[in-house]
Amino acid sequence: MDWKGIRVSPCNLCPRECGAKRDEGGRGFCGMDERIYLARAALHMWEEPCISGTQGSGTVFFSGCNLRCVYCQNYEIAAGERGQQVSQERLSEIFLELQGLGAANINLVTPDHYVVQVEIEDIEDKSLQFDVHVL
Repeated sequence: MDWKGIRVSPCNLCPRECGAKRDEGGRGFCGMDERIYLARAALHMWEEPCISGTQGSGTVFFSGCNLRCVYCQNYEIAAGERGQQVSQERLSEIFLELQGLGAANINLVTPDHYVVQVEIEDIEDKSLQFDVHVL
């Protein structure tokens, strides 16, 4: 992916291009600053079978969201009210742990506002063992 022009601050990571100064503690339209917050990471057996496979999808729910859907089923997560801060290194470890549990894939839920911090290519380079698809 061409990352030229994509930045956390002033934020233009999602189509809203809110311009928040997230690196200075400002919160974007998504409700988040530059730190990574996860609400949940676990095997999720209840996605569509083509996603879950037979052993589950390694679903990672990121806190915050830029959509503001009226009927959001994960409002507390989307509003940034749930979650714990994790480092990029810990996020990499979580992906590998989910793979170790047999995840059919790594399913990132509302990752748009963390796209720079997630750096999937970097995670793949760190471990020759990372061999599941990232959705």
